[in-house]
Order: sequence, then structure tokens, then C-alpha cells
Amino acid sequence: MSDPRRRTGGTPLDSRAYAAPEQTPRSGGGRQGITDPDELRLDIDLTRDELGGTVDALAQKLNVSGRVSDEFHDRTQQMRASAAHLGEHADALAGRVSERLPDSAAQRFDKAIATIKANPGPSAAAALVGLALLRKAGRRRR
Repeated sequence: MSDPRRRTGGTPLDSRAYAAPEQTPRSGGGRQGITDPDELRLDIDLTRDELGGTVDALAQKLNVSGRVSDEFHDRTQQMRASAAHLGEHADALAGRVSERLPDSAAQRFDKAIATIKANPGPSAAAALVGLALLRKAGRRRR
């Protein structure tokens, strides 16, 4: 026969492995020697709830794609909130700039702002290209 420790995960078999359930020592918070059926049912229910919570926690840890999806959703919400805040700040700034310009320039400025709001993608791309060109020109001067 093979080594008896293999069947129990490295601990040798002894008489506890074959003991009646009432005599088996329990690890964890269980009480030994419960004889009242109602107390036994309560103990079983509490143990079942505890195990359910442990299984749920392990399932959450193992659900990597779900955690990544949740994190992505949270970050997306944060970015949207930040973009909305920046948009409000930009609107206020554009309003102050427009108030300080002469009427004809203010009308053209307001029209340009309306165009940018209607087409934010191309406007952002044009702004990035402009910033890159300014940066490159600044490096040449040094």
C-alpha cells in the first residue's frame, strides 16, 4: 500500500479520520458537543452563511474580467465627469473672452466656438497639431 499521508494532504491518518461526526474536532468557530437540534440547526445555518460569503469573495477575486470591466466603467465615469467640468470651465472662459472683444471680433469668436462645439474631434486634432508645431518651433529657437 502507498504512503498513508498522501490521502490527507501530508498529514498521517489517525483515528480522528474515522471518528463519528459528534466526536470529530472542528476547526473554525463551531462548538463541540451540541446536542440540542435547534442549536445544531443554527450552527449549521451560520456555518453555511459564512461559507457562502467566503465562496462569494473567492468568486469575486477570480473574476478578473468582471473586475477589469468594473474598473474601466469607474474610470470612464470619472473621465466623463472631468470632461464635463472642463467643458463648463471652458464655456465660462470663452464667455469672458467674448465680453472683452469688440463686437465684430466677438461675433467671429462666438461663431468659431460654436463650430468647435459642433465638431469637437477635428477641432481637438487641429489644436494638437498646432501645439505640436509650436513646440517644435520652440525647440528650434533654443
